[in-house]
Amino acid sequence: EVFTEDVEPTGYYIEPYRSQYHFTPEEKWMNDPNGLVYNDGVYHLFYQYYPDSTVWGPMHWGHAVSKDMMKWKHKPVALFPDEHGFIFSGSAVMDHNNTSGFGTEDQTAMVAIFTYHDMAGEQAGKKNFQTQGIAYSLDNGDSWTKYEGNPVIGNTGIKDFRDPKVFWNDKAETWTMLLVAGDHLQIWNSPNLKEYGILELMGKEDIELFGKGINLRKEAHDAFIEMKKAAYKDGIDLKIVSSYRSYDRQEAIFERKFLKYTDDDGMNPTDAIDKIIEYSTIPGTSRHHWGTDIDVVDGYRKVDGDVLVPHKYEGDGPYVDFKKWMDENSETYGFYLVYTNEPKRRGFKYEPWHYSYAPLSIPMLEQFRSKNVASIIIREDYYGAEHFTMNFLKSYIQNNILDINRKLL
Repeated sequence: EVFTEDVEPTGYYIEPYRSQYHFTPEEKWMNDPNGLVYNDGVYHLFYQYYPDSTVWGPMHWGHAVSKDMMKWKHKPVALFPDEHGFIFSGSAVMDHNNTSGFGTEDQTAMVAIFTYHDMAGEQAGKKNFQTQGIAYSLDNGDSWTKYEGNPVIGNTGIKDFRDPKVFWNDKAETWTMLLVAGDHLQIWNSPNLKEYGILELMGKEDIELFGKGINLRKEAHDAFIEMKKAAYKDGIDLKIVSSYRSYDRQEAIFERKFLKYTDDDGMNPTDAIDKIIEYSTIPGTSRHHWGTDIDVVDGYRKVDGDVLVPHKYEGDGPYVDFKKWMDENSETYGFYLVYTNEPKRRGFKYEPWHYSYAPLSIPMLEQFRSKNVASIIIREDYYGAEHFTMNFLKSYIQNNILDINRKLL
């Protein structure tokens, strides 16, 4: 039986051209079902909806509820487009453990996770016109509040970056998101539905890297190859000394230096940390975690000792021609010097060898800035970390991580 109640079908259910087994809105355009979720004996169906026409237009999320998934009751439109874009497909969850902090003592938050589609950005030919946002309801879907921190996942230049499917992973005790990214799926994790990719940004999750001896994300890898070919024609052999670096690798570097300065050189711990962060990052904050940054030299020049010292790029140093070529050409390929010799710049010292692929690293830095990374670092356990304070970490992030080449902000 289509109807579970002992009443005669009326209204929509006796219209001759309206589907009886398949859900339809009261009027106008609909397509993909989204956010199918069950709570307190009620099934919720959200769907792509344009309430102003019978043809496709700016997407909203429509909403209907049912107790048996056969007979449905229409509800008010749940989600409307906003300054970030149309509301494309996604999913919904009940945050029973209140990981998001949206819930109250009496109300479990229903959280919608969806793709923002910036139509103006798409029409302008941009690739980053799709991002991910969230909204929550405390009255079982009747009214919704958009999260003020939207979008929760920015776009690193992927044309099709959409349709998040989110579920709670009991084993890992985290929210897991499957997200379409071009011709494959990405997996994102979040402790609270608001912060995705924080472990990846900190170098704690594997990322897909390309090129033997290059180890960069695909777009950065391809751009580097083009730059390397151009430099080769001008007698410069761009050789990467360091690119992607995991959290564990950065931790080993930090600990080695900390123990050397304290045990071997007799420095007190805070002075040792200050010495380390002249050139090296605290684990979890390195741009090398992102697969977008490189330390690069001229492979044609045979140099004794450490190649990553500023004086070898100046005067009659072996890398003067390399630096001149990079100054004139690197930005054409999307690579920008990170730690410049701008006199007013604070934090890390001048590094004429460190370049970043801006089309990817700029949105990743935006994501980094939106995360409370300091609250994670303060709980880490390695040599030297016990001397960190929240004030120190906040100052370090402001001065060392964010005071960089203005073109990379």
